[in-house]
Amino acid sequence: MKALGSLIIVLVSVAMISCSNVVYRQAMPVNQPQLTEFPEFLHGNWIDAENDTLFIGQTDFRYGNFNGSSLFAGSLNNETVLKQMGHFFLLNFKNPEGYWEIVATHCDTTNLYIYCVDVENEIQLKALNSHLKKRNAKSLRKEGKYMIDPTTKEFLDLLQDEQICKVSTLKKLN
Repeated sequence: MKALGSLIIVLVSVAMISCSNVVYRQAMPVNQPQLTEFPEFLHGNWIDAENDTLFIGQTDFRYGNFNGSSLFAGSLNNETVLKQMGHFFLLNFKNPEGYWEIVATHCDTTNLYIYCVDVENEIQLKALNSHLKKRNAKSLRKEGKYMIDPTTKEFLDLLQDEQICKVSTLKKLN
């Protein structure tokens, strides 16, 4: 029974992280070091449009409801990697297949913006591939995902493309 409970927690965690069906060959950006802590200005509680909260601490994070139930929680380590790219902070999650799922964030004084590249149809797949030059997305049929290996510039271009990049806004609570 304990194994089943652990499996359910892992599946829920993966589902919460997986805002996208686009995965990456390596943690981004490739040429930047792994950060050991979240920057202080990201620390605190943030609330989304559904009234779920994201707590960011020095090295840990938790996403869930005010009643304390976490939909997802984690800490920075070798499989949950934080890197900086300009004004973006990229949280890279290594999935069970060995690919990376990435959430990009940046914030101002009251808002945290979360960016996630996603492809749901052929038009979006063409848009994705148009940013990748000659290295088109590889279909991972078994996982239902697309694997890409963008350069840093290509990744920045993907984040700016409203057709394939979802942006969520969270408000600072404290």
